[in-house]
Amino acid sequence: MRAIVLLIVNAEEVSTGQQNEEFLALAKSADYSLIDVQLCKIRRINPAFYIGKGQLEKTITLCKQYKPNCIVVNQELSARFTRNLQKETCCNIIDRTELILRIFEQRALSYAGKLQVELAKLRYMATKLVRGWTHLERQRGGIGLRAGPGEKQIETDRRILRENINRTEKKIKKLHRTRKLNRAKRERNQVFVIAIVGYTNAGKSSLFNALTSANNMQDSRLFATLDPSTRVLQLKEHHPQKIVMIDTVGFIEEMPSALTQAFHATLEELEDADLLMHVIDCSDPEHTRKRIAVEHTLKKEISIDKPELVVYNKIDQCRSKDNTTEQKDVDIDSSKAAVAHPHSHTINRDHKHNEHSIYTSIHEPDSIDQLRSRLLTLATSTTDEL
Repeated sequence: MRAIVLLIVNAEEVSTGQQNEEFLALAKSADYSLIDVQLCKIRRINPAFYIGKGQLEKTITLCKQYKPNCIVVNQELSARFTRNLQKETCCNIIDRTELILRIFEQRALSYAGKLQVELAKLRYMATKLVRGWTHLERQRGGIGLRAGPGEKQIETDRRILRENINRTEKKIKKLHRTRKLNRAKRERNQVFVIAIVGYTNAGKSSLFNALTSANNMQDSRLFATLDPSTRVLQLKEHHPQKIVMIDTVGFIEEMPSALTQAFHATLEELEDADLLMHVIDCSDPEHTRKRIAVEHTLKKEISIDKPELVVYNKIDQCRSKDNTTEQKDVDIDSSKAAVAHPHSHTINRDHKHNEHSIYTSIHEPDSIDQLRSRLLTLATSTTDEL
């Protein structure tokens, strides 16, 4: 589908190009062909169209010129803004929440994943109901249309949505009971559970595959993996301690609340984990901001506070970047890192006192083996060590 992108930013705030690039990557992940990208700087929100009249006129001109299938906006829009913009541009409006919903809908493969996406979509649709049915303002009821006015069309839509939401929630609760039984079984068998968390596209699935010999899809696209997977950690030698790893959905900054609520059943797996393995793409210049976004989602939005092992992934890419600059020696205790790189100052500068960090890459087998050994050590010791 062909789309025009509106990147709306506050004119009085310093916007980072990385955030804009991330949104464009989201649009491309949803299989949109971007025919034009407009940067809209606003000082205050227009009460009718969100953007200013001049920007609106320019957008209308672009729509007439390119005839796109839709306009993708990087902000979360209310029903009023969406309706007014669609009316003026004669084009479908996709806001940030709907864009992420569409990506999730494409990626969901399991029954549970599809149900959770459906629930998020229904809740989102409930916020977008507006009075657009003026030709059906009131329906007459009864035989011969003599029984007086029936319910309004918008009320009918709300009722249908409520019924669909309730029906989907019941199905998810059923799955929740099954997962609860599975978690109870793991507890009885004294299985140590490690949940992999991190920002989307940090390389979680690649590490998961390397550690468990799984074959999960690994892709550079955002939200390539949606459905959680559970596998046993493959050890080099036989060990009585059984370790299970869970690959979960990636996070993103300002994750829509509808998605967080809908995926609560999946994120509950984190509550029963004994350890969180937080994967960070150390080659990303925005890795600190993304780490903060993940920790905010875990602790503030879904109230997860567990022992954490921070894994700086893609260290090989970080090294290749640093080779073009002057190398700086940084003393890293080998017991606190899987691989000590003299050029790792770029990722260790703000976390050099964090003794629970480890550096790895799927292209360096030794680092994977040392990560595996570190996880085994943590699993066989008490969590007080963390």
